[in-house]
Amino acid sequence: MLLKQRLSIVKSTLGAVNNTLAEVEYNESILKEGINRVTKYMNTLKSVTNEKMNLFSAKFGIEGHNLKVNNAMNAVQCNLDLLIESVINAQKRVLKPQAFSPATLMEASIKSVSAFPNIPPYFSL
Repeated sequence: MLLKQRLSIVKSTLGAVNNTLAEVEYNESILKEGINRVTKYMNTLKSVTNEKMNLFSAKFGIEGHNLKVNNAMNAVQCNLDLLIESVINAQKRVLKPQAFSPATLMEASIKSVSAFPNIPPYFSL
C-alpha cells in the first residue's frame, strides 16, 4: 500500500513536471514571437528614421547651395548697380569718387609696384 501511494505521488509529480515543461516551452515560443515583433518594429523604425535624417541632410545641403547662389546674385546685382550708376554719371560727365577700404587700396598698391619705374633716390640718408 505504501508503495502504491509513493508510486502515485511520483506519477503525479512527473505529470506536474511535464505540465510545467510544456508551459515553459509554450511561454518560450510566445516570448520569441514577441521579441521577433519588437525586433521587426525597431528595424522598421530605424529605417524610417534614417530615411528622414537623409532628407534633413539633403534639405540642409540644398539650403546651403541656395544661400551661396543668393550671395553670388547679390554681388552681381551690386556690381551691376555700380556699373549702371557709373554709366549714368559718365553720360552726365560727372566723375564720382569711389570709396575703397584701406585694405583694398594697399592690396592694389602692392600688386602694382612692378609697374612703377625703378628710379634711384636723389638724396641718400
